[in-house]
Amino acid sequence: MPKKFLINPSSGDYIFGEIDALSLGGINTDRCSIHLFSGKHTAPNRGFGAKHIFAEHSKEMAVLGLHDITDVPKYVCNIVQTGTPLYFEGASWRVIRVLAVKTSHGTAILEYINRRDGAIWSVVTAFSTPRKHGIEVSQII
Repeated sequence: MPKKFLINPSSGDYIFGEIDALSLGGINTDRCSIHLFSGKHTAPNRGFGAKHIFAEHSKEMAVLGLHDITDVPKYVCNIVQTGTPLYFEGASWRVIRVLAVKTSHGTAILEYINRRDGAIWSVVTAFSTPRKHGIEVSQII
């Protein structure tokens, strides 16, 4: 089930943080929470969530002592923290993504999803390289 939420090991719930309402590329977002899906990996640079992160970045995780797909939420927690700055590069095809960059821990790409039961930010991927592209628009709260 790729759309299953995973638990944040730091808080014990499904929320990895929150992002305040933003106006990005002419699109307004709601204040909403950040979630990590179990996800899927279909090819290099194609997929989202824990399965995609583990398929693409398991070697980077291993350096931190994280060796299993069940460790992906811990890996994401190293990056997605209160105060982590958010950068916006631009919207494409009405897809809104921001980069959460924790300089000493890496980058997470978050995508805004407007669902029937309310909007969320989804963790698309996370990797060890800090990648500050775009303009700083906010921070994780």
